Amino acid sequence: MRALLSLTALTALLAFTGCDERDNPQYGDGPITNDSRALYPEGPYGWAEGDTMPNWEFVDADGKRVTMQNLRATTFASTLVLMPSAEWMDASKSMLRRAVSLFDLERDDVLMVSAVFEDGRAQAAGADDAVAWQASYEVPWEVIAEPEGQFRLAWRDDMRAAVLINLDTMKRLSAAQRPSISDILWP
Repeated sequence: MRALLSLTALTALLAFTGCDERDNPQYGDGPITNDSRALYPEGPYGWAEGDTMPNWEFVDADGKRVTMQNLRATTFASTLVLMPSAEWMDASKSMLRRAVSLFDLERDDVLMVSAVFEDGRAQAAGADDAVAWQASYEVPWEVIAEPEGQFRLAWRDDMRAAVLINLDTMKRLSAAQRPSISDILWP
């Protein structure tokens, strides 16, 4: 009973002090903090501009499952900037270095996520690759890995440095719908 009262008091304290998901982000199987995004949009799914993105599964640096739904339901940002990366690809390293040096972390309308899909040997990436990628480049935002290969195969058909996704609809923004990536990342 005493433990239940302590838990209730802690919950009330956090609620009244204005703690929200930005103070304590939880991905993986964490709680949904944006109720308007409780359900993932229906398909059909695809990778082309204007398509609803599949609810891909990734793993975070701790090996916990992270889905596109987890990313969208735990933020109030309007745009997801998903940066596909391969450890063996110099262009991925260069883009990441530039993004880390220029991105304004105070922006709450953009959720930045780096997704490592291949390791240094062009094999499917895992949690250890996400850890190495984040540490090697001092990435201040979430780094996840995609060990299953679906994301990797889709990205290889359309090799862009970053994919912009509307977090309300989960549709990939088309060239006509999105401002230049530099306007979103580095205003």
